[in-house]
Amino acid sequence: MTCREQRGRWIELARAGSRPGPALESHLGVCAACSRVWEDQLALGTALAGVAAENAAVAVPRGVEARVLAELAPRPRRWLPATVAALAASLAAFFAAGPYVARGPAPGPSASAAGGPFLAIPFVAPLAPYERAEVQRMKLPVAALVADGFEVYAPDMAGAITADVLVGQDGRAHAIRLVAEVTR
Repeated sequence: MTCREQRGRWIELARAGSRPGPALESHLGVCAACSRVWEDQLALGTALAGVAAENAAVAVPRGVEARVLAELAPRPRRWLPATVAALAASLAAFFAAGPYVARGPAPGPSASAAGGPFLAIPFVAPLAPYERAEVQRMKLPVAALVADGFEVYAPDMAGAITADVLVGQDGRAHAIRLVAEVTR
């Protein structure tokens, strides 16, 4: 074993006030670093013994030791069942919601009315509170909507849908609202 690996045992010997064994004494005679650590630990042990002797005359009120030990004793974890229940509920809600896919309404008579909700484009950062935005009406290819993660039910994937697009001041589209049916 190396000096560093043995120092823990030597420190405990010094704290206990024990004398080093013959192997340690011979090593301390050769290794200056270990000799310095041994002397420091002996001095520390002497200083702590002096402090303990000074404080031995101080009267400790009854029950202090029991209260300190009770405070240090391990406590039952009462928060653990509530944490497990909250975690289980959040996992159940997560899996019940299904995968994160923004689902747009199917184009048709029900989706043709303007004023429906805007649907956030998946994986695009939302608008910042201070950011200006404007609504632009444009024709969007059905294939582009499918590529962005929207479920579009259209007979012709080569067609286009008229939609209102919410565009931020940086020119990025953040949300869409379908206005008209698929056109060719």
